[in-house]
Amino acid sequence: MINRGEVFTLLNWYSQIPDSMIRGDPEACLEYSWILLLSGQFDHARVYIALAEGFGIDDPSFVGQLLNAQAYLERAQGDLHHMVTLSQQALTVLPKQDLDARCIVSINLAIAYWQSGKMDAAESAVAEVLETGRATGNLYAVSMAVIYQGMILAVRGKLREAYDRFLTLSQQEETPAFIRSVAYLYVSHLDYEWNHLEQSGKYLLEAIKISEHIRNDELVISDWMMMARLQIANGNLPAAGEALEKAQQKALVGEFSVPAIPRVAAARVQLAIASNDLETASLWAERLVDGFDWHAFYRFTNTTQALYLLAKNQPKEALDHLEGCLMYASQEGWIYGMIAIRSVQALAAAQLDAAPSAALEYLKDAMKWAKPEGYLRTFVDLGKGMEMLLQDAIRHQIMPEYAEKILLAMRDNSQKSSIGKLILVEPIHPREHEVLRLMAAGQSNSQIAQQLVISIGTVKTHVHNICGKLGTRNRTEAVARAREIGLL
Repeated sequence: MINRGEVFTLLNWYSQIPDSMIRGDPEACLEYSWILLLSGQFDHARVYIALAEGFGIDDPSFVGQLLNAQAYLERAQGDLHHMVTLSQQALTVLPKQDLDARCIVSINLAIAYWQSGKMDAAESAVAEVLETGRATGNLYAVSMAVIYQGMILAVRGKLREAYDRFLTLSQQEETPAFIRSVAYLYVSHLDYEWNHLEQSGKYLLEAIKISEHIRNDELVISDWMMMARLQIANGNLPAAGEALEKAQQKALVGEFSVPAIPRVAAARVQLAIASNDLETASLWAERLVDGFDWHAFYRFTNTTQALYLLAKNQPKEALDHLEGCLMYASQEGWIYGMIAIRSVQALAAAQLDAAPSAALEYLKDAMKWAKPEGYLRTFVDLGKGMEMLLQDAIRHQIMPEYAEKILLAMRDNSQKSSIGKLILVEPIHPREHEVLRLMAAGQSNSQIAQQLVISIGTVKTHVHNICGKLGTRNRTEAVARAREIGLL
């Protein structure tokens, strides 16, 4: 059942077994720890891993699987080096014929290599997972392998191939819930890049629905960070702040906090810059860490640091920082990251009076790499400075058709009204919609209470929730916002 991804059925079963029975059985402790790990309950899993280790069993298969579980746990603590070490130890211990356990080792290695930005090593580990998973009928392993194939392709800039893998997995009923949620999230990311904002919002809501149902902290954090990105694109900065608050709170109190906090910090910096709040950006910039960034597919390069430096009018420092980022990205083949870096380099060079021609050279590189896969939002999200550069590129006949396509995406605000109701921080429920309609008609709380046959206190609660979901401060703003995004 674990191999088929039926983790939450097993969780329910184990919840009905007396804990003393589980703790008294080494196999049960180890098995339960894996169920907890796969459902994202890392602190809880740590207890049962320690209990399993305490039995001192020297059977190679048991020891290898225990090392597997310990390696997977290290990922939650952000220690990828230790994860790789434990995984390699597990391979030396596990019997050659124990294909299921060895497959899990390969999954661990694929995760560790990908999160370290080592795409070649990750690809090799994924190939082994796919081969072994198919041989043993391990649906979870095969699905994980396909997800990581897509993730590697996206990092390497091959967006369309990645999209096909993610979309196929998201639409297959047999795909385990955790992996289906990841697939929806990454489809949302790629639709966002192509400026398909409405479609991106739809897929993201599917991802949120699943990840919150299965209570996976790692996914919930990533989902709400993506929601913030969509809200910024939609011009709703208060709602973006609400989304990041959700991600931040889950990162602080959840069970995947160590690698999540720097990514949330990067998102906070970019939201503060978008809000022209340099003071808040400075506070969050102190938590930026190289190797962690907001974007799913170039998280290994700290481009946010450069954007922060540009906001402080320090283009020379930004260029120096980005040069190191580009060197690392080009060595590792992170094409998505290279496009993002070159784009920000173009902005930085444009701020330097002595380097206007360099700005166009940087932009030309970025567009050359980006055009085959149709990148848009990587440029669009850089705002007015990028708009001016693209206009300059057209004047100099630098890929004018592609530059005009990006400019068209920048100027096109027609999607905002259609996506607003899809990407609220939370959906407006039917009863809240009734209250909202009566608010728009100018009715007071007492009038609404009388018409809906509910208490005034309940009306006030609905009004508070509506304002929160719309990212507004009062009734008047809520009604205006609802009309703007097509809810009224």
